[in-house]
Amino acid sequence: MSFLKRLFSKKGKCPPARESKDILWLHIKCNKCGKTLKLFVNKKTDLENQYKEAGEAGPDYILRKEAMDDKCFSKIFIRIEFDKGRNILSREISNGEFIGKEEFS
Repeated sequence: MSFLKRLFSKKGKCPPARESKDILWLHIKCNKCGKTLKLFVNKKTDLENQYKEAGEAGPDYILRKEAMDDKCFSKIFIRIEFDKGRNILSREISNGEFIGKEEFS
C-alpha cells in the first residue's frame, strides 16, 4: 500500500522544467491570429543527430517542430540547426515568428 501512496503522492511528481543547458524554451507568435505559444525543447532527446563524413560541413543536430495554436488551428513549422555543443547556428519559422520572453502573454 505504501508503494501506491508514494506513486500517487505529490512528492513523487516531476518538478516543472527549469532553465538549464539541456532545456530550450521557444516563444512564438502565429502570423494568422496573433496567438502566442511557449514550446518546450529537450536538447538531449528532441534533436536529430546529423551523421556526417569526417570533415563534412553542416549542422550536427537539427530540430524540426510543428506547433498549432488553439485559436485558428494554423500549423507553425520550426527548424533550428545546432552545432556539436547544441548551440543554435540558425533558425527558421513558417506561418509564425519568434518572439522574446517579455512579449509572451
